[in-house]
Amino acid sequence: MKFKLIAGVCVGCALMLSSGCVISVGSDFNTADVKLDERLELDAEELTSFAVDTSVGDIDIVGVEGQKQIVVLAKIRTTQARDYELGLEKRGTTAFLASHHSSQNGSWTAHPYIDLKVTMPADMALQVEQRSGDMTIKDINQSLKVKDRSGDLHIRNIGGMVDIEDRSGDLSIIDISDSATIRDRSGDLLVRNIEGNVVITDTSGDIEIFNAQGDVEIKDTSGDIDVHGAQSINVIEDGSGDLDYSNIESFIHQSR
Repeated sequence: MKFKLIAGVCVGCALMLSSGCVISVGSDFNTADVKLDERLELDAEELTSFAVDTSVGDIDIVGVEGQKQIVVLAKIRTTQARDYELGLEKRGTTAFLASHHSSQNGSWTAHPYIDLKVTMPADMALQVEQRSGDMTIKDINQSLKVKDRSGDLHIRNIGGMVDIEDRSGDLSIIDISDSATIRDRSGDLLVRNIEGNVVITDTSGDIEIFNAQGDVEIKDTSGDIDVHGAQSINVIEDGSGDLDYSNIESFIHQSR
């Protein structure tokens, strides 16, 4: 997902600070010693989806029944040059939120970040791409797609299909009313209360699945697998680690 932000320009959003919706200024500083708070708000009554693209910082996204706006509260640690980007705008029927910090390389006495707390209408589809930081997403009635490079990821109470690509960090997916597709490279994985099918491709880390009402398909390179409650299990590959299961109507283990 790519965002093109223009310094000092904001489309359709309101900020509590006078610094503008998007800030992008070059800097050679290696100390992020400036702390700021910003608020962005966007009318979402005619929007159907929300796309988020962030670099460094924690994210907390909550869907709220009946809410008509997207509200973003940002806690920022930046340099004296304030060389970060923070923008919220709408394009057609989609809202876009982007937060990035220009200074990432080199040595830092205090590293820059932008932590985000977001509330949004629960009936919007959500897509998130994050490079580094922990993330929590809950109470979304529509589909969810996440691409997460580093940090723990916790997802709960999603009404649509879930598609997750996670490179590093622990991952939990709980209370999903549809199917879930998960590609996880490193970290432990917990899946609980999935009404649809579950497809997992996992490189490293333990997998725990409880109460999957559909079929479960697993391709795993390393780590223990525990499945307790599913219509069926199809283990396509199981490189190393223990395998334990119960309350399964059908079991296929192709790799052995």
